[in-house]
Amino acid sequence: MGFNRPSKIQETALPMMLAHPPQNLIAQSQSGTGKTAAFVLAMLSRVNGAERYPQCLCLAPTYELALQIGHVIEKMGQFCADIRVTYAVQGNRVLPGAVLEEQIVIGTPGTMLDWCFKRRVVNVKRISLFVLDEADVMIDHQGFSYQSIRIQRNREEKYEALCNIYGSITVGQAMIFCQTRRSADWLLVEMSKDGHKVAMLTAELTIVQRANVIQRFRDGKEKVLITTNVCARGIDVAQVTIVVNFSLPVNQQKELDFETYLHRIGRTGRFGKKGIAFNMVERQSTYLVHSIEEHFQTEIKRLDPDDMDELEQLDD
Repeated sequence: MGFNRPSKIQETALPMMLAHPPQNLIAQSQSGTGKTAAFVLAMLSRVNGAERYPQCLCLAPTYELALQIGHVIEKMGQFCADIRVTYAVQGNRVLPGAVLEEQIVIGTPGTMLDWCFKRRVVNVKRISLFVLDEADVMIDHQGFSYQSIRIQRNREEKYEALCNIYGSITVGQAMIFCQTRRSADWLLVEMSKDGHKVAMLTAELTIVQRANVIQRFRDGKEKVLITTNVCARGIDVAQVTIVVNFSLPVNQQKELDFETYLHRIGRTGRFGKKGIAFNMVERQSTYLVHSIEEHFQTEIKRLDPDDMDELEQLDD
């Protein structure tokens, strides 16, 4: 390929990239100094061609760069007969559960997330090398700062929807489930600021403190109980008429935890009383609702939290 000697970045990085045991590396150097060739060599050396499943993931900020990296792999790996590449990019569709035999997957962040966690065609536990090419560009332009802002905005929109629902229905008491302690803390502060009588139940409380919170809730001293999964089972409060899943219960693979979901929604409508459960879902998580419908063979009605007429009809 015309390499006579390693460039400075290659000379420094390659021994670390090829080291055993493997170690993490952040490398930075100017354009055209051979970074791609360095990490491609590392990929080709870490892959076992006899094993037909994804072993290396490479993320790039653009479709064009992903293709460019792929061409370098194909050129450098031309004598590695068993090693193949596929592209996790928009337009390259895979069916959920499809079996990928290519050892190296190159792609852009959105599609790669889809393949790994939604369609589940890549088992991330079996990945031996992960490359972020132009990581600074991804963080700067597409990336994590933007996603944080978007997540923050989704949370505030969900809170607004929650207030609309809670304000439109004549409720006895409500239980609101959050996935994390941080989310529960945030919701407690926001609802308290808006004048709601709110209590919180999390795993960090002692048994005595938990019992005290539950008793106050039973006695009606607080109308809303915010909790994490610690409260999904075993709490019978006859006055609970609403359960809200502020976030749906998912496992580490981002799949719905059906058993926890069932216990959560079972907190309402007890003792033969009427109850209602709301799931607050962002657009990118609607697949979780479909999985609930499929699993429980039921239909979940879509509700527009801004439609006051529709909300008031729920109270009939």
